[in-house]
Amino acid sequence: MNVRDFIPQHKMDHEKTGQLKKLDKDLIRSVIPELMTWLQDGNWPVYPEIRDVLLPLGNELVPHIRYVLETTDEDWKYFVLTGLVSKLSKETIVQMKPELIRIAYNPSESEAASELDEVARELLRHSS
Repeated sequence: MNVRDFIPQHKMDHEKTGQLKKLDKDLIRSVIPELMTWLQDGNWPVYPEIRDVLLPLGNELVPHIRYVLETTDEDWKYFVLTGLVSKLSKETIVQMKPELIRIAYNPSESEAASELDEVARELLRHSS
């Protein structure tokens, strides 16, 4: 079985996301980067399904979330912070504290324009 066969091919690919939900976490781990790309827009129909597949991986998502936070894609950051990170445990969120502090108190111009600083401050408040 090739787990990549279960990665959605389009934003309405509920068939693939339904199959993903049935896979073992060990298989899901190998495609976290590909699945993270489906969190670029919270309006995509597959977004909540992909998020729900990823959430049980908890701490294992941290490096992948950090990658997103280092990009200049403010929408992706927003949807990852509000839709994924906000649902992770406090213990997991604390691991991203340096990144959240930077965004909260020293955001780039585009991060501030996207209100990511406010989102980051809220996450920091709830993870304390």
